[in-house]
Amino acid sequence: MIIVIADDITGAAEIGGIGIRRGLRTGLTTNPQSIAGYGEDYDLLVIATDTRGMNEADACAHTRHIAATLREMPGKHRLFKKTDSALRGHITAELETLLGETDYTRALLLPHNPSKGRIVENGIYKINGIPLSETSFAYDPEFPATTSVVSERLHLKENMLFCDAASSDDVQAAISRLDDDTLAAGAADCFNAFLEAVVADKLDRKTDNAAAFKGLTGETAIIVCGSTQSGDLSTQPYIQRVKANVVPMTREAFYGTSVEQWQKAALADYSRQGSIVLTIGFPSEGGADFALRLRSQMAELCSSLIAHKQPHELVIEGGATAFALLDHLKWQSFEIENEIAPGVIRLRYTTPQGTIHITMKPGSYPWGEAMI
Repeated sequence: MIIVIADDITGAAEIGGIGIRRGLRTGLTTNPQSIAGYGEDYDLLVIATDTRGMNEADACAHTRHIAATLREMPGKHRLFKKTDSALRGHITAELETLLGETDYTRALLLPHNPSKGRIVENGIYKINGIPLSETSFAYDPEFPATTSVVSERLHLKENMLFCDAASSDDVQAAISRLDDDTLAAGAADCFNAFLEAVVADKLDRKTDNAAAFKGLTGETAIIVCGSTQSGDLSTQPYIQRVKANVVPMTREAFYGTSVEQWQKAALADYSRQGSIVLTIGFPSEGGADFALRLRSQMAELCSSLIAHKQPHELVIEGGATAFALLDHLKWQSFEIENEIAPGVIRLRYTTPQGTIHITMKPGSYPWGEAMI
């Protein structure tokens, strides 16, 4: 079995989507304590954490706890550490923790995603040719990209290997040198190459194993835009079809003085229409604590709407927001239905009220077919 530890839930879902696409029996959970019970039911088990949203000490403690749980699992497994392709999170600290808690002696880090224009040339990280610090990631509220120089951003240890990579072939060549003592870590392109290197015999060579996506079909929906950079969704076909009103945070909610007016407006719209779009509606402001409060408010409101009436569809933009919401709901293990597009994944979860479909998208990825 391959076990992946991902530092946010949309990254975990992205990896799960790759597994389904490549024909692997794939599971996704947010509860590390549950993994011992999975046995050999899956070829690929993805553990979604929220360590990117924690401080470094808590992130390392949580990673250490997961490593201890993995040591108690029966059978043999191979570990992969999913990291953000834009270098956000406590990448070095978490890798150092895993190396101290497992039998791996070094790590190979490949956060490059050439398939999405994310490459490293001469030690400089670029997205579609633009240095990372000149992109919108410079305004990330928790991990702003103040430099495009990888060594300055990550401060990797001597036992952490890194190299330039400007193409998928470069990533594949780097992974080909992987051995049993080396922990593989990186983004989606790295994971694809990793699968080819370690479980090539289990991969289905077709690329259409996941069920064809036919659009969001539910009659009712809650769409949660957890990014301050969210685009206007009002013209999207699905939004128009279900007549979902966009209800942005009020200024009072955004600045933390009162959420009552926003909550009342959202409940009234949702009760009347049966569908709603919740957005932040203000440009990025503040740091980690500010961002934590925003997603906590969004999770609390969305949970109350679901308790009022469970929709057919729940669509969430932003990994930290998705984790906060699902954690608030205490929903932990999911079936993967579709890889709508790379990184845009549709899950299924069953509650006493029935099945709900959950579509998740990283904040920096386009909506694409998710809103058809």
